Formats: sequence, C-alpha cells, structure tokens
Amino acid sequence: MTPIIIVHKGYSKYLEYTLSQARHLNPTSDVFLLGDASNNRFPFIKHFDISGYRSAADEFAERYEHMSKTGYEFELFCFQRWFIVKDFMERYGIERAFVCDSDVMIYCDIDREEAKLGSYSAAFCLPTRQTNYRWSASGHVSFWSLGTLGRFCSYMRDSYTDTIRKATLKTKWKYHLDANRPGGVCDMTILYLFALEHDVVNLIAIWDESSFDHRISGAENEYDDEYEMARGIKNIRWEHGRPYGFNVRAKRWVRFNTLHFQGASGKALIHQYYRGPKWFAVLLREELFRKYNKVREQVRSTLNSLTVSP
Repeated sequence: MTPIIIVHKGYSKYLEYTLSQARHLNPTSDVFLLGDASNNRFPFIKHFDISGYRSAADEFAERYEHMSKTGYEFELFCFQRWFIVKDFMERYGIERAFVCDSDVMIYCDIDREEAKLGSYSAAFCLPTRQTNYRWSASGHVSFWSLGTLGRFCSYMRDSYTDTIRKATLKTKWKYHLDANRPGGVCDMTILYLFALEHDVVNLIAIWDESSFDHRISGAENEYDDEYEMARGIKNIRWEHGRPYGFNVRAKRWVRFNTLHFQGASGKALIHQYYRGPKWFAVLLREELFRKYNKVREQVRSTLNSLTVSP
C-alpha cells in the first residue's frame, strides 16, 4: 500500500476534513502527518513530530538565499519540507509515497491511481504555460520514489551552491524585480527545473478519464482555461461522492482525484467539499454555525446602533 504523507506546522481547523477525507477513501494505507505538538490530535492517522527529521532541512537553511517577494520563513519551509519527507522515508524504509499539501482533499484510492502511472520515479503537477519566467511546477500532489526524492533534494542544495544553477535562479529573480512582478524563486521553481532534466509524470493531465486538480480557484490545469468555472471556482458536479469538472478542451466531465484549496479563500471552502464519514451532519453543523455567527453579528450591530453616547 502506498502511504500518504502530509507535512503541516501548527493546528488548522481544516485538517479535520482533509485528514478524515484521506483516511476515508484509503482505509488500508498509512496516513502520516509530519507535524508538531499542536496538531497531534487525530487518532485515525499516524503523527510524527518533524523535529526528529530536520537535520538535512536545517543544513539546507545555511545555504538558502532568499530570492522571493514572499516571506522568508514561509518560502524556506516550503523547501525544507522535502528534506523532512526524505529523511522520514529513509528512517522507516518507505520506498514510494504519495506526498500532498494539507489543503488537498483526496477523493480516490491512491494505490489505484498510482498503478495507472506505470513505471515512474516522480510525478507532480506541470502546467504547460511557462512564459515570462513563470518556471513553476507544483508538488501539492506528488508521487515519489525515495531515490528520486533524494536526487531532488540534492538538486535543491546544488541550486544554491553550483555557480551556473544559482545564476539561473538569479536571472529569474532579476526578472521579477525589473518587471515589478510578485513571486520569485521558490520550491516550485526548482521542481520545474528538475522536471526539465528528469522523466516526470504530469498529474494534472488526464489519466484514464481522471485528473488531479491544480487549484480549485483557477480554470487552469494542464492548460490555461481548461475547466469550466462557476462563481470564481471550478464548476464541480458530484457523482457517488466523487467530484467532476467539465473539461472544455475535451468537451466532457473529468473525475478529479483530488481538489486543491489553495489560499485563505480556498481553505474556507474545504468543509463544504468534505465527503467522508457523516459528511451531511458535518455540513449541517457548519451551516448552522455560520448562520448563528451571522445572526449574532446582526444583533451586536443593532445593539451598537441603539447605544446612545452620553
């Protein structure tokens, strides 16, 4: 069975849903949360503290040079998590794993989807459009062999020590500065450059009538404007607890193995897409709580308006 590995620091309410969803459709697979004391609260998965797997990650921090308009700590940890996962897999003899972000909802049997990929060493998300130094690939859903993940970690280290590779990163960073564009160099940049030199399977392509979502807030998957949108997110249709999106290029509904709720606005939607145990009760509870808060705020506003200043 292919284990599922998620790295997350701190406690976030949406973890209740993403972890339950992962466990629900993969009941015989190990679901590992590499976290900290604040999120060691889910008895249905296996929790490990990341402090025990940080040696290579901390070593990388000494070589890392920040070239991004996003915060230093955030970007550094995005790199470090891959070293943490590698060290964890090495420690427990895990040869292959599915690694995903904590804001990803899983709606498939991971073993079954992995089997569709055939012989692979790495699989992650590669959008086709890479103009204007976009240079972006995403590992928010990814399959790794331990050997290839080790090579990727070495590639990340070398990107900040090898003269030619570091110059490549600086060229991209200069573009962002000169064009006054957001972003810069992040782990997604290194994933993209790594994919140019290695045989990587693209998970956001359609595989046997299904695909992995790039992000729910965008029409792009493998291609720009690939999926139909509704109210600012992908238009999702449910069949037997599985989400489908309408692919405008293929002119058919495609099943999504995962949905990616990137960003604060995306994470706020996660509970609405939960289809694990007692899902209807969970949605009803959240809706009642939302309405309660709305009424409470209306009452508070009314009372404040009736207050007469002395």
